[in-house]
Amino acid sequence: ARLRAGLARLPESERTERAELLQALGNVQKETGDYKAAAASLEGTERIDEQLYGPDGITVSVDLFGLARIYRAVGRCDDAKRAAARELAIGQKILGPDNRDLVLDYALQGEVAGVCFKDAAAVRAGYEKAIAIADAAHDTMHLAAILPGYAYSLKVSGKVADAVPRNRKMTTITSSAATRSVI
Repeated sequence: ARLRAGLARLPESERTERAELLQALGNVQKETGDYKAAAASLEGTERIDEQLYGPDGITVSVDLFGLARIYRAVGRCDDAKRAAARELAIGQKILGPDNRDLVLDYALQGEVAGVCFKDAAAVRAGYEKAIAIADAAHDTMHLAAILPGYAYSLKVSGKVADAVPRNRKMTTITSSAATRSVI
């Protein structure tokens, strides 16, 4: 209620603050399960950020990442695919295609492909690129974060047997990390 009241009092000319409040409101709405309202709030954030930072700004990419996940959650699959593709393209343009900061972006491509379109080949393409980058960077935290999504996306794409090795790899990574933290 406070965020909505703050938005109502905030002049349209205060675009940066407006975008920040819309972002905060969208995050609260997402956390409370009101995904449709969250999508509307985050769409407002993205529009303002695009005006402020241009269509290829990193802030716009971050906005689109969140929107793609919300769209996927509410079944707006075509919108999810468009947002995910655009946010990855912006990230690649700014950071280069093999930057470790894009691991989750490539994983999102696979997630949308699996959950929305049951496209196992696209699931593999997105997640395998993410894994290759994380492996090259010895980034076990990102690997542990994306492998459950990879397994799930394969399962919903009808490739249950292919999901099992991903779950085993995740177990190996998390067990290894737990052992290192004890030592």
